[in-house]
Amino acid sequence: VFMAAQDAVGAHRDSQECSQYLNTTDRRKVAFTCTSCGKSYGHKHDLARHIRFLCGKEPQFSCPFCPHKSKLKFNLKSHVMVKHQDKIMWTVSEQENIL
Repeated sequence: VFMAAQDAVGAHRDSQECSQYLNTTDRRKVAFTCTSCGKSYGHKHDLARHIRFLCGKEPQFSCPFCPHKSKLKFNLKSHVMVKHQDKIMWTVSEQENIL
């Protein structure tokens, strides 16, 4: 594909700006690293949460349908929605019949 000189210069400039932005963003993303496990976070509060609730901790949320365990309640909810959606519907309909 051939471009006019002005278009080519503009496209090159745009690609350089984009790559410079990505490089800056990438550097910011790994600013805070856990000394125990090496996981990196973009924000100090995310690292603090990781250290307090996740790093080196046993999973505390158990799936009611299978042996899966999760450290975060949100991750368990996602697991159940993906892996056990049919069981959720059955359980909800059974509860409605009981009520």
